[in-house]
Parts: sequence; C-alpha cells; structure tokens
Amino acid sequence: MNKLFTVMASSALLASASLSPSETQAATNKADILLVNKEHSLSSNYVPSNLVIPNVPFVSDQEKMKSYAADALEELFAQADSEGINLFASSGYRSYDYQQEVHQYYVNQYGEEYANQISAEPGESEHQTGLVMDVTSPSVDYQLIQEFGDTEAGEWVEEHADDYGFIIRYPEGKQSITGYQYEPWHLRYVGESHAQEIMSQNITLEEYLNQDINSGAAGTYVVQPGDTLWEIARDHNVSLSELQSLNPSINPRFLQVGDTIQLPGSGSQPSEPGTAGSYEIQPGDTFWEIAASYDNITTQELMDANPSFSPTSLQVGDTIMIPRHGDNQVSSSLVSTGNVWIHSEPNYETSTRTGVFYKGETAQLLDETNGMYQIEEGYISKNYAEIQ
Repeated sequence: MNKLFTVMASSALLASASLSPSETQAATNKADILLVNKEHSLSSNYVPSNLVIPNVPFVSDQEKMKSYAADALEELFAQADSEGINLFASSGYRSYDYQQEVHQYYVNQYGEEYANQISAEPGESEHQTGLVMDVTSPSVDYQLIQEFGDTEAGEWVEEHADDYGFIIRYPEGKQSITGYQYEPWHLRYVGESHAQEIMSQNITLEEYLNQDINSGAAGTYVVQPGDTLWEIARDHNVSLSELQSLNPSINPRFLQVGDTIQLPGSGSQPSEPGTAGSYEIQPGDTFWEIAASYDNITTQELMDANPSFSPTSLQVGDTIMIPRHGDNQVSSSLVSTGNVWIHSEPNYETSTRTGVFYKGETAQLLDETNGMYQIEEGYISKNYAEIQ
C-alpha cells in the first residue's frame, strides 16, 4: 500500500466498452493491438496471462508484465545500461481493484476533475493489460514526474523505446487526444513495427489506430478531439487543398468531433522538390530561414503546418513538414472596424509595425494565430477586424 502514495498512476482515454482480449503474443496486425482508454475499458475480472517479473532494476517492489513485453523491457534496459543510462522500473501490472484504490487516492488528494487527467479509472488503465511499465531514474530521485523527459535518461528512452517495441503512450501536447497529461515515464508495448510507426510520426496510439489501414483506397475519417484539417491531411498523405475540395462543407477552423471527413485515394502525397515534403532540422536552422529556402512558402505557413514544434527551440534531427504554398489558407475575407497597425510578425511589438490597416478596408484572411489575423500585408489585431 505504501507504493500507492508514491507512484503517479498512469492513464487512459474516453467512456466504456467491455473488452475480453485473448492476447497470447505480441500484436502483428493493427487490428490486434489492445486499446484501453476511456472509451475502451477492461472488465473487472480481466487478468492478462503469462505475467512474469522482468529481470531489471526496480525502485521498490518488483512488478509484473506479460512475458513478451518483459523480454523487450529487459533488452531495452540492457542497451541503456551499456550506454551508461541508469533506468529503474517502477510500476507494471495493476489489477482492477488496485487501480480503483490508486484512482480514489488521487480523487481524495486533488478532486475528481484533476485526478481524471493524471489517473485512470478502474478498467480504463493500461496497467491492467500487463503491457505497461513506468520507468524512472536517479536524476529525478526515482519519481514519476514530467521532468524525467528532460533528463539524459528520459531523452534516451524517447529516442530508443520504439527499437524495442515501446511507445511513450501519453506524449507531450497530445492531452486533447489521450485525455491525460504528458507522461514521459509511461512505456506501452505494441511491438517494434507499430512502435516505430507511431514514434516516427509523433502520434498517439489512438491516432495510429484511426489511420486508414488501406491508405491506397478512398475512405473516411472521423474527427477526434484535438484534430486539425492539416494534421488529417498530413497523416493520410494528401494535400490540404485536396482534402478541402473533397469536403466543401467542412470549416477548417471549426472541426467538430465526430464529423466524418472524406478521404481521397493514394497518389496525392506532395513530392515536388522545393514545394512540399519534409525537412530534417540542421544545426543553426530557424523557421524563417527554412521557409525562405522554399519557393512561395511563408514562415507562418511553415509554423501552422508544424503546430507541435516551437519556433524558438527547434531540435537538430527533428523532421518538419513542408507544405505547399497556400495549403493553410482559408478563403474568407475580413473588414477593418478601426485603424489598426499591420505587423510583419504575429506579435504586438512596435518594432514589427509596417503600416496601417484603415477602417473600412477589406482583405483576404490567410490565417489566424496568436490572437491576430494574417492578411497579405502582415498581421493585425482581431479586435479591429471582422470576418465577412
């Protein structure tokens, strides 16, 4: 019971179907991957088979996993150790009843709303699958905290977990999809090929399982929490303009969860050099310099195409998407309701002022960012313009 008060409970997603999985080996096909979240829950009597204790260092009590996941964890820990990375396992399999105690503890401590962001309700915890192990290191005093992701050990885990079939189940910036805060310590086993696909695309398990399995055929996609039309286009290898043309009734700025998006067939992935595709960050790169090296691509278009990247802290080796010019544009117009400064960048600093958008003037709305509208001449405050 002492561990209940020291281990951050892991998470899951959205409201409650009953599963009776019979996994005896690692999932080969997408359809075989066990999804547990708030929409897909485990029964109270579900206990995974073949639970064993992996031969790795533990923070305190030894924890169990399914045998094939435990084998993979041992390989991951061995490789980390050979590279001087000290990892410790913390929390593995949890029964339905134990998860109920864990969740109730957090409800008592923080209230139900916050508890539901950091702890799964019983039946909705991935720990009940036997496919999860929380890991930590001495650099964060063996705690399960977000700072682990910024340590040498945490960064190593994020870079190498997929080589052994694990994913960071609750990645940073994906709470609107997973329903849970960033958990760099929570490793979920899905198998090497699936893990590498998920981690290389920087997507969640939910997004991966929602992708059209037959990407060469036309199909549909149901909008999930946090989706943008650009991300849907990117994940299905089509241009944003093509996706918009197939879905003229969809407002790209106001997607509704549950809406069905029509997808085209294959063959529409951007590939023209210098116009669309991907780019790997090099030392010294900035968004502005990258955009300038492509014909007709604006800095704002590049930023909007890569919403998960901070323009002030690009990481060497990261891959960003290069959109076609105009992919992020929307065909609305706006009118000025008062004289307002035009800025060269999406901020309100006096040094970026380049002119005035006068009352009554109209312009095409290219995008919205940072509380400002983007027009051809630059950026203006939303407080002095209306969309027509």
